[in-house]
Amino acid sequence: MPEQPLENLRLEPIAGPATDPIDLSPPGPRRVGRGSENDVQLVYATVSREHALFVLQAGQWMVVDRQSRHGSFLNGVQLPAGEPTPLAPGDLIRFGPWTFRIRDPRSVAPAIATTNDFHSSGHRIETIQRATHHEFAQHRLDLILECAASANAAASVPDLARVMLDTALQGTGFGRGAVVRQVSASGEVEMLAHAGPGMDNELQVDISRSLLAAASAGEIVRLTSEARPDFGQSIVDLGIHSAICAPLMLERSVEAYLYLDARRGERAVAEEAAAFCAAIARIGEMAIGNLRRGQLERQRREMEREMQAAREVQDVIMPADAGSGSFLRYALARRPGRFVAGDLFDFVLLDDDTAAAFLGDVAGKGISAALLMTIAQTYLRCGLRVDRDPGAIVTDLNQHVFRYSAANRFLSLWLGVFDREKHELSFVDAGHGHWLVVRPGEKPAPIRCAGGLLVGVQEGQQYQTERISLPPGSRLVVFSDGLIEQHDRLGVQFGVARAIDSLAGSTSAETDVRTLAQAVVRHAGTDALGDDLTIASIEVVA
Repeated sequence: MPEQPLENLRLEPIAGPATDPIDLSPPGPRRVGRGSENDVQLVYATVSREHALFVLQAGQWMVVDRQSRHGSFLNGVQLPAGEPTPLAPGDLIRFGPWTFRIRDPRSVAPAIATTNDFHSSGHRIETIQRATHHEFAQHRLDLILECAASANAAASVPDLARVMLDTALQGTGFGRGAVVRQVSASGEVEMLAHAGPGMDNELQVDISRSLLAAASAGEIVRLTSEARPDFGQSIVDLGIHSAICAPLMLERSVEAYLYLDARRGERAVAEEAAAFCAAIARIGEMAIGNLRRGQLERQRREMEREMQAAREVQDVIMPADAGSGSFLRYALARRPGRFVAGDLFDFVLLDDDTAAAFLGDVAGKGISAALLMTIAQTYLRCGLRVDRDPGAIVTDLNQHVFRYSAANRFLSLWLGVFDREKHELSFVDAGHGHWLVVRPGEKPAPIRCAGGLLVGVQEGQQYQTERISLPPGSRLVVFSDGLIEQHDRLGVQFGVARAIDSLAGSTSAETDVRTLAQAVVRHAGTDALGDDLTIASIEVVA
C-alpha cells in the first residue's frame, strides 16, 4: 500500500554553494530559480531564471521542471519539463550545483553526527582516480561477481548497503565500516549499514567528516596518518591508521558513501583496497540507479492507476453536461486533473417549485477519494428527498463522514436549495467558498456568508442555513478550487478576480462554463491542469 504523502517537507542542502534549507509547507507553490522574483533564489549560471516549481496537490508535494536549460534531476533522473513528479523523504534533488536531501521534519529517524577532523593536520587525504586499473586476486574477483549478483537482487537501498559493506570488508582487510547517507550541510548522516566497533552509536559515529567532504567531489579518497599529535577527541586519538571513502553517485549527486577504516593494532589493509572499493562502489551506483528509477516508475504507475479508478467513478456519478428542470437549467464543464480526481457535482429536481444542486471537492486522490465522493453524493441525494434544509442535511453528512471515514478524509461542499415561489436560495458553504452570483443587470459578485468547517473535520459541527434572493434571470456559478488555484508557469494562481473578469459579457449558463474553462487553460498554458476542474452555472429561467 503506498505511503501517505506529507504536507511538510524540508530540503537540506548537502552539496553546492552555501544556502539555506528549503521548507515546503502548505499552501505553496514555491518557485525556484535564478531570478529575484522566485521564492527560493539560487544564483548560478546553470540555474535558469525560472527553473523549477514545488506544488502541493491533495497533500502531496510535487516538483515541476519549468523548462530549465540545464534540467532538474530527481534521484539522478532528469525530470521531463512541465510534468509533476511526487517527492518523498530520502530523495535527492539537484538544481545546477546544488543537491538537496529531502527529509520529513517530523521524522524520529536519527541524524548522526560525524567526527569533525577538518583541523587535524596529522592526516593526509589522497584522491584515488576511478580510472586506475589494478589486477585483483581471484578471490576478490569472486567477491565482486557475488556482490554484483546480490546487488541486482536487493529490494531496497539498505539491503544493497549491507551487501556492499560485507563485500568491501571481506576484500580489503578493514576492521570496520559503514554506508551512510548525508542528510545535512553540517555533516549529519543517516546510517544505512554498519559493522565493527564504534559504528552503532545513535548520536555520533567515528567517521571522518573531512573524508566525507573530500569524497563529495565524486572521487574515492584515502586517509593516511602522518603523525600522532594530540588532537583531543579527533580522529587521530581513535588510532586510525588508514581509511577509505567511496562516494556512490547518482548522475552528479552523491547518494551515499561507503566508508572503511582500520585502527591501532588491526591488520594491515590490502594494497588494492582502493581499487577494490572502486569496483564495489560502481556496482552500488548502478544498483541504486536501478532502484531509484524503478521507484519513480512504480510511483507514476500507481498514481495513474488510482487516478483512472477515481475518474471512472466520477464519470458514473456526475450528471450530464447540461440539463433543466422546471424553473432552472444548468451547464457543466469538467476537466480531469493530472494527479487529483475528487470533485463531485449533482443537480436534483425535488418538485416543480424546488430544486437542489451541490458541488464538493474531496481531499486526497485515487480510490479512497472516489469512495468518499460516492458516499457523499448518495447521502446528499437521499437527504434531499426527506429534508429541504441544507444546514440539517450537511450536519448529518458531517457526522457520517467523521465517524466512518479515515482521519485524513474530508471534503469542501457547497449545497444550495432553490425556491421558485420565494425567488430565494437557501445554502450551506462548508469550507468551499468558490461561487459567484450574477443578478440581472449586475456584474458577477462573490457572496459574503458565515460558512462552516470542511465536512468531516470536527464531530458535532452544526451547519447553519443561510439565504439570499435569486430573482428570475439570475445565474449562480460555482466551481472547484481547481479553477482558482491553477497556477501559470510563474506560479501565479488564476484567482477570483480573473474569474469575475472572464465572465464579463457572458449571458447564459453555457457561456459561463465555456468561458471560464477556456480562460483557465490559457492561464495555465497547457490543457493538462494540475487539479480537477469542475464549473457549473445554474440559471433561474422563470
